[in-house]
Amino acid sequence: PALQWVMERDQEIPRDVQYYIFGELCRRFKHNRDSKDKKLLQGEKLQEFKEVCKNILKYIDDDIIWGYAGSAKKYTPGNALAYALFQIKYGEDLNMEFGLQKRERVSVQSRMNGRLLPNELIPTIHVDLMNYEKKTLSIEFSAPKFAGPEGVEVKALINDQEYPIQETPRYSYVRFFSENVYKLFTFIIEIPYEQLQERNVLSFKLKQNGNELMLPVISGRYVSRINSTVPGSYWCFGEYMVRFVGKFKHNAIIIEKAGRKKRIIQELRVLKNMWSGKTKNRAALKLRLLYWLTRPYYKNKNIWIAFDKLYKGGDCGEYFYKYMCSRKDTNVYPVYIINEDAPDRQRLIEEGYHPVSRSTWKQKLLFLNSKMIFATHVPIPGFNAIAKNVLKGIQDRLEYSPTCIQHGLTVQYLAHDSHRQFNNNKRYYCASKYEIQNLSLPEYDYRPEHLKLTGVPRYDGLVNKDQRQILITPTWRSYIAMPSVMGKSRPYNPNFKETDYFRIYNDLIHDQKLIETAKRTGYKLIYLLHPITSAQLEDYGEVENVELIQATTVNYEKILCESSLMVTDYSGVQFDFAYMRKPVVYYHPPKLPPHYVEGGFFYDTQGFGEICTEHKQLV
Repeated sequence: PALQWVMERDQEIPRDVQYYIFGELCRRFKHNRDSKDKKLLQGEKLQEFKEVCKNILKYIDDDIIWGYAGSAKKYTPGNALAYALFQIKYGEDLNMEFGLQKRERVSVQSRMNGRLLPNELIPTIHVDLMNYEKKTLSIEFSAPKFAGPEGVEVKALINDQEYPIQETPRYSYVRFFSENVYKLFTFIIEIPYEQLQERNVLSFKLKQNGNELMLPVISGRYVSRINSTVPGSYWCFGEYMVRFVGKFKHNAIIIEKAGRKKRIIQELRVLKNMWSGKTKNRAALKLRLLYWLTRPYYKNKNIWIAFDKLYKGGDCGEYFYKYMCSRKDTNVYPVYIINEDAPDRQRLIEEGYHPVSRSTWKQKLLFLNSKMIFATHVPIPGFNAIAKNVLKGIQDRLEYSPTCIQHGLTVQYLAHDSHRQFNNNKRYYCASKYEIQNLSLPEYDYRPEHLKLTGVPRYDGLVNKDQRQILITPTWRSYIAMPSVMGKSRPYNPNFKETDYFRIYNDLIHDQKLIETAKRTGYKLIYLLHPITSAQLEDYGEVENVELIQATTVNYEKILCESSLMVTDYSGVQFDFAYMRKPVVYYHPPKLPPHYVEGGFFYDTQGFGEICTEHKQLV
């Protein structure tokens, strides 16, 4: 209505008004991007919201939506969001074409339904992952959609000679409101060691109709080894050193032979820039210096690290750590990381183990010198107390091989954070052939040798000790919890009682027929709050014959072994329960859809018990 009023008054929408309204629109999308989606808009509500957006976007100029050169930087939406908004604005009529044009300089320019936009687009090539394995240097990249086959195709050059690139199928979508709307162009370059010359310059360009455009190369992910925001950043393999060269951001990657003297000089450059450069980073400098000072002590230790939720043990990390400790026939130096104040830390000490407290200097140095990481959760550096601003300054020192030993079985579609490149996983240990089927989908980008059917460590503790109790344990939903803080349980959400999640399960545990029947037949009811929602315990009040337990305070193994029947919706502990051949009942009320998409496990055909959708049916 405000835009209509301005249009009627002025016969146009002033640019400053367009920018303001567009900024408000973008905020709603950015705060529901990828895993941030709060699930407030779904189905018909989402379609209604899109119609409102479409009506607004009619008043916004296309060059503002693109938001590149010449626009206000504060309101630059980025490629993915701009493309999503164009899809909403034009629908099936959208026709975007890209080509190289020369005005003052050569740039990518787009035609929107045949009309040339004034925006200059200069795509960047992102280094996403770098590995040296089997005498081959492999570097994986991503670029905007318009730098792929759908736009102006990118060419790779090594020493000015074209070098083949291979498009990869890995997950690279950007989602808004849980809908995939934009896919980055991803590709890999593989260079055999014997093909490397004394000095090799890897660069990228676009070429079309006699025009050429060299593309800047940047990086930001920690598995890319080198970081474009750290002056002098380098990484070594074999006889070679890899680093960035170029003035505009970084125009190329150089791979050159480097002896001890050259490496020391490069390291001194990095340290100098961390101390006093424009991008000085003294926190990273301190850790990096400690790394070099203690390297003689640590370098020959075969350090293997495991961890769980940090504020709680008892999961696969603890079980695998104990297994490592039991093996006396290897040179493995086993490490288990947990919070200093975690109750399970004291328990492990009493059992004779030596867990390492998170955030100590010792723990960080063990991480920097580790050979293997056995992870139940991601991101791995965050769980090892490495802050993002510090990580970029030490990422070239990370030599460990990451593996996944799982927190719950990967039977949902979790490609957004479980694909191979996310943590550079070398192995993914599974408990079911259905997991392997799911993880073998192209977007996960795992090869058969990455996926191992071994079982998961915590199943070693599962022995049926039935104590006539019924365990009610729903999983969490991302949109009902407060934002996470690494290493800590989630804080109390004052709006939790307003959610369907609370109302549905509160009605269940207060059901008098259920309570009286359990009492009459000698059963105890236990309502186990997921670790993410444990802070909401007080919201449920006290219930006769129902024990409310926070997952952060309970021994999972004990409660699972002693329960006779499990009621859950989608919780991963259903597999622990079924492993002991004990019955499960599923509660799938329509108002509480799962926050993950089914992948390799389908409840209606593969579940371990009946599915209930209504309260009375479940009772």
